[in-house]
Amino acid sequence: MEPLLKIVNGEDITGFTRMFRRFRSSNNDCINIITTNYDHLIEVSAAIEGWEVWDGFGNGILSKPMNSMLLKSRMKRIVRQGSKPLYENTKHVKIYKPHGSLSWFRLSDNSFVKMPSISPYFITNMKVLGIGPVIVTPGIGKYLETHYEPYNNVMAEMKNSIQDARAMIFLGFGFNDIHIQASFQSVLRNENIPKLIATRSLTDKFFKLIEQKEIKNYYAIEKYGEVSRIYSDQQDGIVILADEEGWSFKGLLKNTWGDE
Repeated sequence: MEPLLKIVNGEDITGFTRMFRRFRSSNNDCINIITTNYDHLIEVSAAIEGWEVWDGFGNGILSKPMNSMLLKSRMKRIVRQGSKPLYENTKHVKIYKPHGSLSWFRLSDNSFVKMPSISPYFITNMKVLGIGPVIVTPGIGKYLETHYEPYNNVMAEMKNSIQDARAMIFLGFGFNDIHIQASFQSVLRNENIPKLIATRSLTDKFFKLIEQKEIKNYYAIEKYGEVSRIYSDQQDGIVILADEEGWSFKGLLKNTWGDE
């Protein structure tokens, strides 16, 4: 709860608030984000900067699943009437949560609903009524669980967005979630799509993919003591960046756009 309150109070603890603010004046009407986190930090950061947010469900205090085609129709508004009407797209963020969300719940009839304002204190009482959270917990069973609703619908929508990607940024991703990684494996091998990987520590799985040439056209940055170091197939050797926070999203934005 404390991180959410900080964002609402104007503190950009993740860097996403700055990113969404910057892209308000760009030609990008839609940003696609995939996250395995259950929290709402990204959604709140987007909403603070005036972006509409879709996570597979409609908006409101109580909402049902809504596919992206319906969302697309709702994100257009007419700015000029006539025989050839002029449309304008609403800035919106698509957030794909293949592991579920803190606001998603399964009802006793096996349907799903989003209730963003539910306090954790009510979860026990909700279980008595047959209402449970929709979250994939760590473990071998998570691979099987993601084949069922609502995760499979999220995965299908996610795969469609990946196929249209012109660039990809990976933040804190260890390349250990095979059921997710399979969705973008072909993109990793595509030399025409640049990739930026930023994390505190690059995993053994990542280096194995590099060794097998399963990732092409990439820059990967990690924390290295008091500095950061960069690996890439677009440069010779390892490059040291004299910035301890250069691997973080806020650090990346600072090095790219300068101080706020």
